[in-house]
Amino acid sequence: MFGEKYLLKLFRRLDQGVSPDFEIGRFLTERTGFAHVPKTLGQLEHQRSRYGNTSLALLQTLVPNQGQGWEYILGVLGRYYEQVASEQHRLERIETRSCPLFELGEAEPPPDVFEVVGAALHSAAVLGTRTGEMHLALASDPDDPDFAPERLATLEPDQMASALRANARKTFATLRARLDTLAEHLRPLAERVLARGPMLVEQVGRFPADRDDLVKTRIHGDYHLGQVLWAENDFVILDFEGEPGRTMAERRAKRSPLRDVASMLRSFDYAAYSELLSYTQSHREDFERLEPWAQIWRTWTSAAFLREYRRAVAPAGLLPSDSGVSCRLLDFFVLEKILFELQYELNYRPDWVSIPMLGILHLIDPSPGSAPSPEPDPESVTGS
Repeated sequence: MFGEKYLLKLFRRLDQGVSPDFEIGRFLTERTGFAHVPKTLGQLEHQRSRYGNTSLALLQTLVPNQGQGWEYILGVLGRYYEQVASEQHRLERIETRSCPLFELGEAEPPPDVFEVVGAALHSAAVLGTRTGEMHLALASDPDDPDFAPERLATLEPDQMASALRANARKTFATLRARLDTLAEHLRPLAERVLARGPMLVEQVGRFPADRDDLVKTRIHGDYHLGQVLWAENDFVILDFEGEPGRTMAERRAKRSPLRDVASMLRSFDYAAYSELLSYTQSHREDFERLEPWAQIWRTWTSAAFLREYRRAVAPAGLLPSDSGVSCRLLDFFVLEKILFELQYELNYRPDWVSIPMLGILHLIDPSPGSAPSPEPDPESVTGS
């Protein structure tokens, strides 16, 4: 940091080509009116005539803030669980909704939901608006080949569906192989996922085809609550470098904007369950009692986010004209993200594996209270 004005970000993993963080940041700063990002001022690059240029560092304005979106939302959730822990009677008055989020976003939250989730509904709606505005800005120049929106090529839907099915087979095979190594209380949950997950993949994995309104654009690429700052009751979006495990070409590729949407919805889910695990750390028996409240929170905040996102992007045609197709696409990308999470948690954080497993079961039946308690070890749950 340089005083309270500038931030110099050094890239520790170098790759050939311009950094998407610099490329997108410069585009948003110099060629759009989108103000909810740090201004990109320049970069340091290594120029090599034989191999091309490599980004070394990025200079941005320093954004005053009150912390990451992840930290802010966890604080909101901590207060939420404190409140609902003594209000179980409200559950009897809250209708169980199993309709898609696209439909739920058109409905007003029940009074009891609005009363207990209220502040988070507003924050999620603001983030939905900012996300939509970001996607509009990234798709705003039809004359720039690096940023102009494009229609999906004829074979892309089939390729994406095939990739999802292949990834699912690999992920479920890993889960089956690791079943005996999981904590005992996680095995029944894993067995349910193995029994019902493949059918879900077949249902969700039928990518809508034969349409001419499936659009791909430049997107954030690694979008979650840890990539936004909470600043003056609003959000600022950071870190456009994409998923660090992907190649530079993959991170610069155009993709459906709904990938970012699905990724943020999964972040809401992670926040709700990680904070519930922390809250019930000393009283494990409370997890199952409060788990319906976690589902209520993530369902209605997700609906608020999605409602305002759709309003923001509606004029630009970034989503299919048929809301049913958009809903199917969103489920596709949510499942794609969950499978990535499940593979990651099995390999690196097995104590977190209950969260993506519950995510799969919630896709099968999104009704609050429909998934069994994983009774995980809450001492292992920290971070985003």
